[in-house]
Amino acid sequence: MLKKTILFLAIVFSLASVPSAFSAEPTTFFGKLYFLKGDESVEGDLFVCADEIRISGAVTGNVFLMGSDIWINGNVGRNLYVIGSDVEIKGDINGDTEILAGTAKLYGTFEGEVALIGSSAILNGNFKKPIAVKTDTIKAKGNFGDSATLRAKNLTIASGAIFAKDLTSIAATSTIAEDAIIMGKLTEITGKEAIEKSAEGRCCAWWFWAIVGGIFMIGMIVIGFVFHRLFPIFIEKASDRVFGHFLPNLGRGVLGILAIPIGIVILFITIIGIPLGLITLLLFCLGLYFGKLFVAIAAGALLLKAILPKKKATPFWASLIVGTVLVYLVSLIPYLGWIAALFIAILGLGALLGETISLLSLGEAKPKKKTAQRAQTKRA
Repeated sequence: MLKKTILFLAIVFSLASVPSAFSAEPTTFFGKLYFLKGDESVEGDLFVCADEIRISGAVTGNVFLMGSDIWINGNVGRNLYVIGSDVEIKGDINGDTEILAGTAKLYGTFEGEVALIGSSAILNGNFKKPIAVKTDTIKAKGNFGDSATLRAKNLTIASGAIFAKDLTSIAATSTIAEDAIIMGKLTEITGKEAIEKSAEGRCCAWWFWAIVGGIFMIGMIVIGFVFHRLFPIFIEKASDRVFGHFLPNLGRGVLGILAIPIGIVILFITIIGIPLGLITLLLFCLGLYFGKLFVAIAAGALLLKAILPKKKATPFWASLIVGTVLVYLVSLIPYLGWIAALFIAILGLGALLGETISLLSLGEAKPKKKTAQRAQTKRA
């Protein structure tokens, strides 16, 4: 279920990055099998989420596909966005193509730019614009009319491949057939140099995100101080709830992080609900942010309570600063940092939802209490 939620979020951001996607009401489908026959067509955009997707007909607009097994042998009038386990494309794509897949086999004609990330790729189509591919294994045997950047652990340029312009090959092991035609400049990085380049790229990316995270850490501390001044009771109660109601928070957080994105996608699909979907998306992002803040405050207070003398009270500012730094450092742990960040987001969102529900419940209880008191007074 978590995997599908992540895919749903990816689709949401894809929709947001393509303004023309909402030019008309799209055709949507959710289910196990979607099959568009060769003599059938779809006017406008197509949005499909299914385990198995088969498209032999034509779609005049943009196509958004999410599923396990995806096969396209038809014509796509505009851009194609695909997220799937096994993807095979034999049709004609008239716009740009973006693919996130386990295994991708591209045999069709691609008029626009192509971007592909996955585990393995077979490139045996006709690519007329620049193509960029990053997978573990790549086998290229197609016709590349523009520049190509191929990055993999194992790269094979097979016999019959034609590169009309520049080819950039970055691979631990690379094999280029003698009769492969490369008309432009060949930049080949192989072996140890390719591994070092990949490591260098990962190192640069790590430092970049470390700096960005540091900036956000300082911002979170400032925001924490400001909102504590404005809403001290709510901030402190929500922070106390983080570990005080640990298991219920996890349950609410998991439910929220799964259900809310699905609801946002449904609102986007209805077209009429787009404004509400955007507001919900904004509130969801704010909820994740403030949930992280609550976990930071709670973690800081817990750590300081263990260090400081028992009789001494823990000041809020110390809990905020220590906890925020602690959360930031945990998120930087290689390979495990994203898991910790996800756990913190779930726990914090659950605490925020729990405190909000508690606050609303108290708000409803007060009028009822006053009404009961008035009734008793009248009887008296």
